[in-house]
Amino acid sequence: SLTVSPESLSVGSSAGNSTVAVTSNVSWSVTDNQSWLTISPASGSNNGNFTVSVTANTGAARSGVVTVSGGGITRTITVLQ
Repeated sequence: SLTVSPESLSVGSSAGNSTVAVTSNVSWSVTDNQSWLTISPASGSNNGNFTVSVTANTGAARSGVVTVSGGGITRTITVLQ
C-alpha cells in the first residue's frame, strides 16, 4: 500500500516548506517536475515524511506535481503557488 497526505498543497508566494506524510509498507521515491520545487528526502521506506520546499514567487500563479512511487503504485500531489 502507498498513500500520501495531503494530496494537494496550496502555498503562499513566499518561500516555504510543507511536510507530506507517506503511509506505506514498501520502499518509495519522490520526484518533482519544476525547478522551483525541492524534495527532501527523495526516498524512504514504509511510513515516513518528506518535505516539499518552494522558492519565492513574484510572478504569476504556478503549479507543479510531486510524484511518489513505490511497489508499483504511484501517487501525485499537486502544488499550487
